[in-house]
Amino acid sequence: MGFALIRYSGQEFRVFQELEDRVIEKNLTHYASWLLGRGLSSQDELEEALNKAMNALGSARLACYRHFKKIYISQRGQLKPDWLVSDLGMRMIIMHTDAGNPAMASLQVQVLTEMK
Repeated sequence: MGFALIRYSGQEFRVFQELEDRVIEKNLTHYASWLLGRGLSSQDELEEALNKAMNALGSARLACYRHFKKIYISQRGQLKPDWLVSDLGMRMIIMHTDAGNPAMASLQVQVLTEMK
């Protein structure tokens, strides 16, 4: 079995990059801010869990850009930061929240019991 190295032009590379971006974005189906109404009480708590989740994925040698994308949402005329996250990204955030918070502990148990 032989392998061939194919060199793509800048234009072809951009087409492949756009295709990859679309596939990745299709899987970013959750807003991280959803957790603010479900147990997390502050943006700081959310950011801490996000950072821990991204560090864990990086340590596992998984590309964070495939699971987390920072976005900005307009609320009352102001731009607020948020994150679009994949299913895995959302689970990782939940697992890295404070288990001493009953609402978050409940979500952590739910995440673990839904694993197949």
